[in-house]
Amino acid sequence: MASHNKTTFLSSLSSGGAVSFFVGTAVGVLGTLIAVTVSSTSPPTSELAENIPKAADSKPKPAEKQTSGNVYEGYSPRDASARFSSVLNTPGALDDLDRLNDLIENAAKFDPEAAMEAASGIVDPARQRDVMRRVLRTWIVQDRDSAMAAIGAMENLALRADLTKFAIGTLAESNPAAAFALLKATPSLRDEDLWRESFSNWAKVDPAAAMAAWEGLTHPEERKDALRGIASALAKKDLNSAVAWARDLTNKDDRDSAVISVLHSAIEKNPLAAAENMALLKEVDSDRSREVASRIASKLAETDVPGALKWAEALPASQRDSALRSIAGNLMRFDPDEAEATINKIQDKDQRRDIYSDLARLHMTGDPKDAVKWIATLPAEDQSSAWRGAAYEWARSRPEDAAAFVLSGELDDSGRRQLIEATAEHWSRLEPESAATWASQLGGKEGREALARVVDEWSRKDPQTALGFIGNTATGEQVEDLTRRVVSRWSRDEPVEAANFALALAPSPVQESMMRDITQQWMENDSMAASQWVGSLDPGPARDSAISSLISRIERDDPEAAAQWAGTISDANAREETYKRLIRRLEKAE
Repeated sequence: MASHNKTTFLSSLSSGGAVSFFVGTAVGVLGTLIAVTVSSTSPPTSELAENIPKAADSKPKPAEKQTSGNVYEGYSPRDASARFSSVLNTPGALDDLDRLNDLIENAAKFDPEAAMEAASGIVDPARQRDVMRRVLRTWIVQDRDSAMAAIGAMENLALRADLTKFAIGTLAESNPAAAFALLKATPSLRDEDLWRESFSNWAKVDPAAAMAAWEGLTHPEERKDALRGIASALAKKDLNSAVAWARDLTNKDDRDSAVISVLHSAIEKNPLAAAENMALLKEVDSDRSREVASRIASKLAETDVPGALKWAEALPASQRDSALRSIAGNLMRFDPDEAEATINKIQDKDQRRDIYSDLARLHMTGDPKDAVKWIATLPAEDQSSAWRGAAYEWARSRPEDAAAFVLSGELDDSGRRQLIEATAEHWSRLEPESAATWASQLGGKEGREALARVVDEWSRKDPQTALGFIGNTATGEQVEDLTRRVVSRWSRDEPVEAANFALALAPSPVQESMMRDITQQWMENDSMAASQWVGSLDPGPARDSAISSLISRIERDDPEAAAQWAGTISDANAREETYKRLIRRLEKAE
């Protein structure tokens, strides 16, 4: 909105005025790059004379069939960017990755903008993203301003976010200071890994500059992530110096965070030294301090279980339980009884719950009935935790047996509920129709919930068959609920097909809900295609529902486009309410 008067804009919204909005079409002609085509495998005329052998055989040779391999031959680097466009349209070219990678590298070196433009013509979204990333790997290092400008001009919001993250991550490897500048210039991208990686790489080559940049940060999350990166780099270089640096930080939160990061980095190479320095964290009770204690204990237990137990039991309570849990996990691999004895030393219920779940999974790899009897011997408060792991393993490895045991009625409420959930989830991946039939036999609330789980998984692989089963088996409100779930999941992978199904339904609140779900999913994956589809719909409640979902996706980043879309809502009340919401958002932003 930099080029528009916000007051005028707000005024136009409040008066209900909004220009009609037409969805932009797909990317147009790609210029001279796309115009180049390869009609045969013969080299260009200017190169033909150079390629004629001096002692040519007068006997004519049959024309060589064009393939994704030979189409690359004879291309000079000077022509790489133009050839790139043509090769993308050659059958099988995208499968010939080695040759394609070489061509991409040349295209990116000599004309990255044209190479990126050519890549935009790839229809498959995953492959398009992969090719664009390969172009950016070179371009962002050569000319980061132009590369970032090209990314910023992309209409597909999901692709723009992905490539922004990839570009900054690539730059962090070779020019971390520049990566830091881009992170500061892109506040909408909050990625803790990028911050850590940039400052870690920076501290390796210029620790003073990295520390100075960190000290200038004001955002608490950015400071925390940058500090972790610096601490990790210093620890890998010299543990003692890194510990001394961390201890000298004046702010307690910074000091604790730096010490934890230093010890994290030291564990693999020097767990004993990390264990000795845990005393620095004796007053720190946090997830990260407990994680450090857990990792150190696990590493020590690999070579000295008694020593690891002795060290762990001397720690403060919360760190102690985390360390004991980790040691119990190690013992489970070769001594389940000793593992159970160690678990019983853990005081924290949550820590004990998680490890009991793991131990129950181990028991369930034997005879399931023996595992069920063992769970019954545990304290009541631990049985539910054990059933979580046991149910997962039973349903994963023998879902039909688990399903039959549920129907036998031999389980208490806790074990039954967890086994039903796990069986529905796992069996539906293997035999969804059998799992759905079983879920329908359960009846009641648990049957409805189990069938919903089965349908969610089934719709990933075969949504149309799942819809057929629902129509023949489900009753009442469950038909609408399950159908909506299938269509929502379907739209993630095949939005056009899901949309056609929803549009074929009679107008109803269920159809409107489906249209919202489809638009939301589609906007996340391909905002341009989704916008074009919404714009093509006939006026009415279904289209209004789709527009509402589209607006909610774009209103923060592009409020003017959101207002234009709002002007196309056919229902006057819904249109007015949408305008009011957009105005409130803009006023709040001011």
